[in-house]
Amino acid sequence: MAFDLYPDRELRNADWPKRTKDVFPQEEESAAAENLPTVCLDFDHTIAQTGAYRPGIAEGQPTNGLRDFVQWLVGLPARVVVLTARPPSEVWPWLGQWELTGLIADVTNIKPPAVAYVDDRAIHFTGDWNAIRDQLQTAIGGEV
Repeated sequence: MAFDLYPDRELRNADWPKRTKDVFPQEEESAAAENLPTVCLDFDHTIAQTGAYRPGIAEGQPTNGLRDFVQWLVGLPARVVVLTARPPSEVWPWLGQWELTGLIADVTNIKPPAVAYVDDRAIHFTGDWNAIRDQLQTAIGGEV
């Protein structure tokens, strides 16, 4: 018998609302912005030079070249979203401190559809699970 990590999955999925602007009001943007390609940027160790994670505190300086890169994305044009495991309320003040709020369309911890996800811990999937296994063993520190 297989172990089901989510035994209440069917009940939970039946109750989960469809993703609409009524459920996620932060996504109310202009029709033009919704048609732009979205690029998601991770927060910790990608856009911010952060140390060890401390709940409730987003600190550190922007990584080198961040502002120029984000301005380039916006100029394409593209919609720039910060995708993070942190609550968005921790990230917005950091963006404000570094005067980046006007360039960022959204901060979320819910993965939106995007043309690319930029993350310091990402592993690019090419269809070869053996390659993924090798990369993970290296990342974890095990033998290859």
